[in-house]
Amino acid sequence: MFYNRRTLQDITQTRHDNPTDQDFVFTSKATIERLENSSWWYMSCNGCNKMCTKVDGKYHCRKCNACPKATTPRYWIRLQISDHTATTTCCIFDDEAQKMLKMTITDLLDSLNGKSEEIPKVIQQLCGKTLIFRFMLKEQNLTEGKEYYLVKKTFEPDEELEFQYSNHQAENDHNIEDTHDKKNIRFI
Repeated sequence: MFYNRRTLQDITQTRHDNPTDQDFVFTSKATIERLENSSWWYMSCNGCNKMCTKVDGKYHCRKCNACPKATTPRYWIRLQISDHTATTTCCIFDDEAQKMLKMTITDLLDSLNGKSEEIPKVIQQLCGKTLIFRFMLKEQNLTEGKEYYLVKKTFEPDEELEFQYSNHQAENDHNIEDTHDKKNIRFI
């Protein structure tokens, strides 16, 4: 949960400073401020897992350009998150959303009795929660400046581990400053 830890501002800056087609993975501790919109799930094509749209009572997959024989509902939760430096948006898809909510999409949809347009309370209750997010920035984030960072994994913060990490970072920063000061002394 500390792998390549950055602030949201640092991640945004990386996004703007490194317009390459290379993927970047970062972690950041942030608070969920709000849900980005009311869509929290989609029906996917079992062939390619991409979103299907309903056309004339049937689901159609644009990627496959066909009506799939079978479809599966999947989570797609879009969040606005913030830390002490910035605010950004991210997307959490099926497997990670299921772990966060401790409920399969099928069970959640069944519990709503057909009212799937409403955002379920279990999802609304994510607002205000602080988590550690592992993001994977893709080409669209880097070259096109798009937000909606893809969340690959989330972690519950462990205050003791966070304290140890902060102390370790402070020691590293102090050692870097000492090394830098010693180098400057040699050149005077």
